[in-house]
Amino acid sequence: VSMNRTHIRTSVGDLAAYFAGADRLIFTTHLTPDADGLGSELALARHLKRSGKNVKILNCSSVPEDMRFLVRSGEITTFLKDKHTQEIMDAQAVVAFDLGATGRLGKMEHVVRSTPAKKILIDHHLFDNDIFDLALLEPEKSSSAEITYDVIRAMGGTIDLELAEPLYVGFVQDTGSFAYNSTSPRVHRIAAELLEAGVNTHRFWRKMNCQKSISRVRLTGHSMSRIAMSCDGRVASVKVDLESLRHRGGEARDAFEDVQ
Repeated sequence: VSMNRTHIRTSVGDLAAYFAGADRLIFTTHLTPDADGLGSELALARHLKRSGKNVKILNCSSVPEDMRFLVRSGEITTFLKDKHTQEIMDAQAVVAFDLGATGRLGKMEHVVRSTPAKKILIDHHLFDNDIFDLALLEPEKSSSAEITYDVIRAMGGTIDLELAEPLYVGFVQDTGSFAYNSTSPRVHRIAAELLEAGVNTHRFWRKMNCQKSISRVRLTGHSMSRIAMSCDGRVASVKVDLESLRHRGGEARDAFEDVQ
């Protein structure tokens, strides 16, 4: 059996048609989730629920504190093996967003591998796929949020504020606030549409950049104090270990943010 199933690729239109006839869906994203993964799963789940679909967002990690403003009470559940395994086994499909690598399913990986449900991937990262039956992989896109936008549009969805907000934060995250090379003219056109739906850009800037906890700020200071220079000052590096993170009230995602 081939360990690489990336050839099992689908199109936006075909995936939209599949969702139109599907029910009992489990959505998930990678461990220590970011705004792109969270925003994508929230937007598509909200859209599908409008059509009466049974959709549950079940993530292996809890929602980071600085992203909780996006989520309604009860909208995202953190996976517990004893409590949620059967739901995954009984699902019609498990859909992963912005995964980047199979191992980033974390403690959900074994259950997702075991379920008879169809396994679907929506992602802009390329990686060896040994688990998903259908993969909507578009590495030329800026973000998983951009791909999710296309799927919602292909289903005839209306991008109102309820969908625009999670999609917008996904764009902001994975384009570096519209600064990375992946920021195409189309990305700006979609962003304009999201703003026209009512997204308050200043509110999101404050939420995502100006409301860090004091422990988070101190952790960043600690990391920055450990920067080492090499290659005649051309390379800067810093080593951050999990023990040090946890001692200061942090988690793995915090180290990633410091590197950014």
